[in-house]
Parts: sequence; C-alpha cells; structure tokens
Amino acid sequence: MVKVSVIIPCYNHGQYLHQCLDSVKKQTYSNLEIIIVNDGSTDPETNRIIGAIDETGIQVINKKNEGLAAARNTGIDAATGEIILPIDSDDYLGDQYVEKAVNLLTNDNEIGLVSCRGKYFGTRDNVIENAYISAHSMLLYNSLFHCAIFRKSDFLHIGKYNVNMTKGYEDWEMYIRMINYKKKVVQLPDIFFFYRQRNGSMLDELEKSESARIEMENVIVKNNIDIYIKEWGSIIKVLREYEWLKKQESSLDEARKEIKNTMSYRLGSFILYPFKMIKAVIKK
Repeated sequence: MVKVSVIIPCYNHGQYLHQCLDSVKKQTYSNLEIIIVNDGSTDPETNRIIGAIDETGIQVINKKNEGLAAARNTGIDAATGEIILPIDSDDYLGDQYVEKAVNLLTNDNEIGLVSCRGKYFGTRDNVIENAYISAHSMLLYNSLFHCAIFRKSDFLHIGKYNVNMTKGYEDWEMYIRMINYKKKVVQLPDIFFFYRQRNGSMLDELEKSESARIEMENVIVKNNIDIYIKEWGSIIKVLREYEWLKKQESSLDEARKEIKNTMSYRLGSFILYPFKMIKAVIKK
C-alpha cells in the first residue's frame, strides 16, 4: 500500500484546521501522513492550535510567510509519500477521495492528475459545476480544484509550484505543466471536495480584482509560453483572428444601427405597433 502525504498549508486559519484534519483522518485509505505547514501565521490562536498538535502521523513545519506556493513546496519537499494531496486548512474532504484516487494512480502510470467534483460551503452553498474537458481548455480556464492528487515524482519532474504566482492561480499554473507532461486527467464524478467560501479569502480578493487576475494570467502565459505556442502555433495569428472578430462585430453593430435608421424599418415598426399592443393585452 503506497503512502499518501497530505499537505496542509495554514496561514491564520487555525479555527478551521481541525475540521480539515478530521476529514483527512476519516479517509477510507489508511496509509497517510499529514504535514501541516504553518506559513508564518501572525494570529495567536492559530499558532496556539498548531502548537498544541502532538499526534503520531502529523508533522508540523513552521516557516516564515512566503505565500501559498512556497508553503506547499515546503510540505511536499518534506513528504515521504509517493502520492501527494494538497488541501487548504479551511476546506475539507469526502472520506473516499484518497482511496479512489490512489486506485487510479497505482493502476495507470499515464495519469498525471486525479480530481473530483466539489461543493461550496460558507458564504455560498451550491455544487460547483466544473468539468475537465481537455489540455487545450486548461490553457484558458482552470476546471480542477487545488486538491488534485498526483505523484511526488511527477511533481518534482515538472518543477514544483511556481512561487511567482503570488496572488493566486498557483495550482492552475502547475496543472498546465503537469498535463503537458502527462496528458491523462481523471475527474471523479463524486463530490469529495468541500470548498469554504468566505469574504477576504485569496480567491475572493482575486475574483474582485480584474488587475490581479490579468497579472496572474499573464504570469501563467509567460511561465508556459512554449506550451501555449505548441497548442496554438502562433500567438500573433491568434491575436490577428481576435482583432478580425472584433472588427466583424463592430461592422455588424454599425449595420444594425443603419438598418434601424432606415425609413422602411421605422415604417414597419410603426405599422406593427398596434398589433404588438393587442398581443400584449391578449397575453394578460
């Protein structure tokens, strides 16, 4: 039975940590080690909670705050398991997730990532409609959660999480490289991931800031420009097609305006107006 290392970065979220830990301990797969990375928490209660953890199978690493990507890298570097599961300290898991993912990974070496379906909780409460489609679609949109499961050897081969993803999307950026290395992705149909939504989270701040999103998307492209070129052939060609489509849309808008200003259009609208009124009355 291969060992799975569960990596839990924690920055000032101590009040949620035990719910996350309990969900890991309840996994139907037993060969687990848990590594909590205290990423320079400044909250006294978080430090108290982490400091009080003294359990076999749980390792705590304290480090200065360098961001989520660096914290995950630190935890994975210390991991002794062949398979890695990253999970943020304010989220939790369904109890069969690890078992089902390990069965897939150990039986098919071509699989690079195993993910699942998820559900929000907290300020939102709904199933997350994300569906992995293809490597091509992942270059445009991230359809996998940050808790996708993968082999440590594959992760080290592609170069870990990029620490220049300072405002988020570090999982998406890593997945692009992982899928480029190993094309096969399996998304389990079960809801095994429960994603806490709260005001002020990194994702919340990123969604509210267009400039931050653009900045991180541009970093993704810069980090992986060879993959984007391989997929589309010519970035300039793509941009030219985009400009052409914008011009076509603009031309159609102008044509619509010209049609609406013609005498025949205005006369037709005038003639049809009484019939529209009668139709509205009948509907009532």
